[in-house]
Amino acid sequence: MLSGFWAKGDVLLNGYAFSPPCRVVGALTAVLTAYYLGRAYLLVFRGQQRWVEAGRPVTRPAATRTTHPG
Repeated sequence: MLSGFWAKGDVLLNGYAFSPPCRVVGALTAVLTAYYLGRAYLLVFRGQQRWVEAGRPVTRPAATRTTHPG
C-alpha cells in the first residue's frame, strides 16, 4: 500500500540514526543494489548480442546437445 512512498535516502538516514547495525546493513544493501543494477544495465544495453538474427540457423556447441541412450 505504501510501497515507494518514502525515499530510499530518508529510510537510510533514519536507520543510521536508529542504530549502528542498521548503518552497516543499509550501506551493504545500497552497495549490492548499485552493483546489481549496474550489471543489469551493462548486460542489457552494452553487452554482447545473445540472439540470432532472422534467417540464420541456430547452432549449438556439441557439449550442450542432449543425447539419449538407445
